[in-house]
Amino acid sequence: MTSYKIIYGLLLAALNVISITLVGVVFLGASNANGEGAPVENEFITFLRQLVYIVIVSLLFSILTLLLTKAFRRYLPANNHLIKNIFWIQLAGLISIFFIVYMYLWIRFA
Repeated sequence: MTSYKIIYGLLLAALNVISITLVGVVFLGASNANGEGAPVENEFITFLRQLVYIVIVSLLFSILTLLLTKAFRRYLPANNHLIKNIFWIQLAGLISIFFIVYMYLWIRFA
């Protein structure tokens, strides 16, 4: 029984590492930094593109987390409030990470 909880925790940690890495990928490139004469975009359009990417990544990994939790639900406590709301917690966490990093970079380099 405990080994299933350990496996669940490790898989959940792996999903979170991958999802946070993909959230961080959005900040690596800029449309104006490739040196090939790309059309210049204003900051609002860049932000909207990043936001769409983050929403898609967050929804995908929230659904994967929900499916992982459903697969291990027999080995997890049924009355735990966090497990019942794992989808919303994961979704809010990933979007919050994006906004925290975005605000930090915006304040730091604006």
